[in-house]
Amino acid sequence: MEVTKTIHWFGDRFIDSMKLTSSKSTALRYRYVLENFLYRHRDKPLPEQYGRWDIVDFKEMRLREGINPATVNLELSILRAFWNWLIERELASVNPASRQKYLTVPEKRPRGLGREAIEKLLSVCYSVRDKLIILLPLTTGMRGVEMARLQWSDIDWENNLIHLDGERTKTKGSRTLPLRADVKELLLRFKDERRKNVFPCHRGQGDRDETESHRPALPAYRSPPPSRNAASARTRAL
Repeated sequence: MEVTKTIHWFGDRFIDSMKLTSSKSTALRYRYVLENFLYRHRDKPLPEQYGRWDIVDFKEMRLREGINPATVNLELSILRAFWNWLIERELASVNPASRQKYLTVPEKRPRGLGREAIEKLLSVCYSVRDKLIILLPLTTGMRGVEMARLQWSDIDWENNLIHLDGERTKTKGSRTLPLRADVKELLLRFKDERRKNVFPCHRGQGDRDETESHRPALPAYRSPPPSRNAASARTRAL
């Protein structure tokens, strides 16, 4: 006699298929959402017993629990994907989540560092290099990888500009950035004609600066001498 497979069984198979194409964290997220939804509807063991209002109730319940709209939208998309998976395998005929409207998510403005926070950062910088690493991206919008590849020849000292070659930018497009007077002064203090790159580094596009001190090599590991009891035990064994 064939045992009727429940929606929980199909949910486990859906997660197994997700593991083949998605990361472990994504599969865990899908499992959590499915188990949470199905537990609240444990009186409905079959896919065809679910309707549009089950999804609506779940959405409203999650909002009442204080879950933010972006997370609720993600959970709705997971339920929609699960029922699409069932339909593709002819295990369901209708997707109850297909016509659900996503919630409006208020746009978040990216928060920048305030003047006080910047001053605190600069107050604990004990070198010109450290101050430049903070001020260059803040005043020009330069990315970290672009700073690592920045060369002294990129700086137009006369016109207070920085020209980034497209070959050394993340987007592969050339850019011209303004150079603030105080940052220019720090660069002039930091400038070293012996270096090609502004910020020499060990890896990547930077050139290594042999004039700077580097981290000393760690001493070779030596195992501790055997204790007196261990030595005597070895002697008795011989």
